Amino acid sequence: MNRGLFENKWAVRLISLLFAIFLYIFVASENNAFVFQSAANQQFASINVTETIDNVPVTVGEIPENTFISGLPESVQVRLTGPRNVINQVLEKEITVQTEDLTDIPSGTQQIQFIVSDLPDTVDYQVTPSRRYVKISQLEEITAEIEYEIDPNAIQDGFNVESVSLNPQEVQLTGDVETIQQIDRVYITIANPQPANSSFSGSYVLQIVNANGEVLDVNSNVSEIEAQVEVVQPQSEVGMHIIPFGEDQAMYKYKYTITTPQSLVIQGSQPNVETIGVVADVSGLTESTTITGELQVPEGMTVINGGDVQIEVSITPIASSENEEQSSEETNETSEDNEENNGPESESGTENEDEENATESNESAVVESQNVEDESGNN
Repeated sequence: MNRGLFENKWAVRLISLLFAIFLYIFVASENNAFVFQSAANQQFASINVTETIDNVPVTVGEIPENTFISGLPESVQVRLTGPRNVINQVLEKEITVQTEDLTDIPSGTQQIQFIVSDLPDTVDYQVTPSRRYVKISQLEEITAEIEYEIDPNAIQDGFNVESVSLNPQEVQLTGDVETIQQIDRVYITIANPQPANSSFSGSYVLQIVNANGEVLDVNSNVSEIEAQVEVVQPQSEVGMHIIPFGEDQAMYKYKYTITTPQSLVIQGSQPNVETIGVVADVSGLTESTTITGELQVPEGMTVINGGDVQIEVSITPIASSENEEQSSEETNETSEDNEENNGPESESGTENEDEENATESNESAVVESQNVEDESGNN
């Protein structure tokens, strides 16, 4: 053998490539021959196969009126065996598993079997479990109002639940007579992953329990209830206090009266707030008037009954007030002095007038007496 041929790397690469192509062609031809042979077998033979189907729902077959069955499984496993072509067509349809005919089965605990209906005769089936003990009793149906309870951790501290709306508000419950009579509560529990500080909604599982809180085997026309929860901050009524601003206390006296509103309704989480400050800006005012105050609402709180705060401001100049008081005092003192001085003079004048009148009367009487004497002497 020529060693020089294998020492040439290009020659070695070419030989390797040809060998790889040969192997690929050989393997491909073998696979094609197998496929052709399988296709030929299927054309000339029927091959049985087995298919397993999980979670096939169970339905109730023929049953007497007003009869309730408890203890049925929700689903079962079905294994089908038969010709491939038939099985493939069966799998295209929905497979139905139901209970056997229960028309003549008496009440109480009974063992029943499950059957698969509408299968071709060439297909065999096996249901797992194939039989089940169930309780057969009289059917009872009632309408129950749904209650609710709220998980303490569902609402953030400082917030309250204002209202809860449920949809639906009542449900139809069916079950055997004994179980229906044990129903104590039909309710949902409203919970949240995080404490809520605003309104929220959610869907919650319906709970049907007896007096001991044990869940009952009762059917409901709905299993989940929608709840709309309105969350608000607490409200309270508080007063107001005036915070004066811009007073000229050297020139004026100020008096403030809040006319509207008389109180405020606030909403918030801060406790022990009894009054809210109202700033009354009287800068530059010289006469009494009505102004609008500015509320000083604490952070985290909101005024519900909004609107402007009207403040009646009474302004009195200090200088005028003192002059009026001083003038009034001087007037009172002068009036008192006059009364003291005028009292005695008035009495003295009256006495003098009486004495003068009496003197004049006496003199007149003397003159008249002399005249009478003269006339008597002449006669």
